[in-house]
Amino acid sequence: MKSNTDKNQMAINTVELASRIDDDNEKMLYIGAIVGISDKFIDKEYVLKLKERLKMTRVGIELRNEGIKEGIKEGIKEGKLEAANKMVKKGSDINEIIEITGLRRDEIQKLYELNKDKN
Repeated sequence: MKSNTDKNQMAINTVELASRIDDDNEKMLYIGAIVGISDKFIDKEYVLKLKERLKMTRVGIELRNEGIKEGIKEGIKEGKLEAANKMVKKGSDINEIIEITGLRRDEIQKLYELNKDKN
């Protein structure tokens, strides 16, 4: 049986249907599966529409929150690396840099090597 609705709209309709599931875990499972599968065949325009629909679901909120958490972690790591790099340039002891920044020894040694190459 062939439908008059195209594959793009069917993917969006399916997500809308899945968003009506009462059990949040089940809802997230189905919406995640739909998005994963439909990503292979829907057009870019419909990806944006699907993304808009997802923003209104718990899955969308969870994904956004996860992205925010990852962004914060990366920002903190970058800040530590910048501080460590300044300390390396000032000639600070590697053990002191480890203690202050919490970075691993190999990460700081890479900074020493990078700064050595620049001189």
